[in-house]
Formats: sequence, structure tokens, C-alpha cells
Amino acid sequence: MAKRLSEEEQAKVVATIQAIERRSAGEVVVAWLPRSDSYWGVRIAFASFFAWLCAYASVAIWRALDSRLALLLQLACFALALLLASSPWLLRMLLPASLVQKKVQQKALELFSARGVHRTRDRSGLLLLVSELEHQVVLLGDEGVHRHLGDEGWKERVKRITEGIREGRAGEALLSELAFLGELLAAHFPVRPDDENELSDEIVKQG
Repeated sequence: MAKRLSEEEQAKVVATIQAIERRSAGEVVVAWLPRSDSYWGVRIAFASFFAWLCAYASVAIWRALDSRLALLLQLACFALALLLASSPWLLRMLLPASLVQKKVQQKALELFSARGVHRTRDRSGLLLLVSELEHQVVLLGDEGVHRHLGDEGWKERVKRITEGIREGRAGEALLSELAFLGELLAAHFPVRPDDENELSDEIVKQG
């Protein structure tokens, strides 16, 4: 799914966020992360199984194999499998869907709190997270925004962004949905005379 946004696309996203916040009292945070978790448990489990399989096969084929050599072979297989499991294409295949959903949602909630999206004056904070490895998009809004869009509204926005990224239109899809959300914020959270930029407009690239 995921290709990182180009420098030009990143600049457009930041400019769009700034435009949204000039027209409304909303605060928008966009996070585009390489992954939401290291998944060490899954990687070690895969490497351990692969090492055991190598040891079993080597003993079955070479019954007279020295035990020390078998151990070295097992360690080498473990290291190789651990390295392979670091590659996105294989790790993605190894990850259970339930774990992926849990970790990405957890990362979104962490960022929502850490970036202060829940502390804006008008409760008008909005977080949009794209997690590359997992091919996941999460949209979280503070209670003020959530009242006007709701769960079904979030699902539709996420669906449109995800489809766009899968079709190779990452920047276009993201900008389009940001524009939609900007209209929503402008309609329900009009800008105030004393409005301040409460949150950074830069794209979050690390968790």
C-alpha cells in the first residue's frame, strides 16, 4: 500500500493543515509512521520456529552431525530468520490481523494523548494516522468533532484514504480527505478572533 509522501506532497499536507486552521478553530495533526510497533514477539517466535526447523532437518538428513555444529547451524538460522522477519513484506504476512488492529489503534491513542489533541480549547482536535507497514489508517477526533462525524463518518473517511493509498494516490487521497474535514471543522467550529495555533502543523513521522 504505502509509499512515503514525497517532499512536495508533505509540503502540501502542511499547507492544507494551516489553511484549515486559518478558517476554523479546529486543530489537525497528521502522523505518517513507518510502523506502529516493532513486533519483536512475532519476529522472535518466527525466528525460533525457523531455527528449530533447520535443526530438525539437519539432524534428519545428517544423522551423524556433530551437536556443536548443529547448534551453530541453529543459531545461524535464527539470526537469518530474525533478519528476514524485519523486512516489511514478510513481517506483514506474519502479523495476525487482530494484533495489527490493536497495535495501530494503540499507537493512534498514544499520539492523540502525547500530541495534546485532546486538550484544545474547543475540543476540536483531530488526529489522522497512516501506518505504512500495517497498511492501516486511523482517524480520531475529540468529543466536539466526534459529535458531528461519528463512527460511521470516521469509517467512510478512513475507507477513502486507504483506497487512495492502495491505488498509488497517497498524497491525493490524503489531501482530498483533509479538505473534506476542513469544511466540517469550518462549519461547526468557526474561527474566533482570539484563535491561536495550539498544535504543531508539521507531519509526525515517528511515534
